Amino acid sequence: MSSLTENQIVAFVLAVLTCAFFYLGFDFIASMGFFGKQDLIISYLGIQNHYVSLSRGVLDLRDILYYISLIFFFILCTKLSMQAIRWK
Repeated sequence: MSSLTENQIVAFVLAVLTCAFFYLGFDFIASMGFFGKQDLIISYLGIQNHYVSLSRGVLDLRDILYYISLIFFFILCTKLSMQAIRWK
């Protein structure tokens, strides 16, 4: 989020909101039941689904791959944001 704005406070608020959405938002959307069978997939996109097993001490390869892919996704978004700023 800090690559999207120059203000540190705005970047912090955006980062907190993004983390809250990934932790609670996907489960909330899935609990509404609008998507039928896809609710399980939407719930699986959230952090909370993967955090539960890690908090119990279970190291599942799916959870580790989820977190690694999430890290790479946000690094890619940051790289694209920085390239867009450079081309302006």
